[in-house]
Amino acid sequence: MRLQRRLAVAEYIRFHHPEEFRVLSTVPRTYRYVHPENATDLTAKWCPITLDCDGNFEAIHYNNRSATTVTSVPASDMPLFYKAWGILGSVINSGKFTVEFKLNDGDTAVFINNRVLHGRRGFDGVAVARKLRGLYVDTDELWSRLLSHETVTVGQNAYSFHRIPIATGISCTVMAHCVQS
Repeated sequence: MRLQRRLAVAEYIRFHHPEEFRVLSTVPRTYRYVHPENATDLTAKWCPITLDCDGNFEAIHYNNRSATTVTSVPASDMPLFYKAWGILGSVINSGKFTVEFKLNDGDTAVFINNRVLHGRRGFDGVAVARKLRGLYVDTDELWSRLLSHETVTVGQNAYSFHRIPIATGISCTVMAHCVQS
């Protein structure tokens, strides 16, 4: 599995390419994924680099497969937008901010999707059996409960959240799962 630190990517572009950073953080782009076989049609509109109301990094939205044609800028500004998009892609694909590791049988990778870019190397789908499961969490609720140290009960299952340091300045949220009797 490959993970890339989105904040590091954004800060690198902000420092080395400030004009392109401004464009990427102010010009929205539409992303659309359509899969007619299972009636999926997903559309979202985001600035490629999303900042909060105080100008702090929030997320990077980068997916060449679902990025549509940019229509939110005048034609005269298109070259700058696509130059900025190219820089974003180059920094992401440079490997400079990539952490790569192998998941073994039974391993689970948990991450906040808007904080890391994730991917994998190619594999032979016939020779390697994979089991992927997506879990989507309302992060506002998760952080609220984490900060209040609440236990969440879903059916017969109770979950408590704990924040633990894993390195200087870095912490990890661990969800403990207990089956209630």
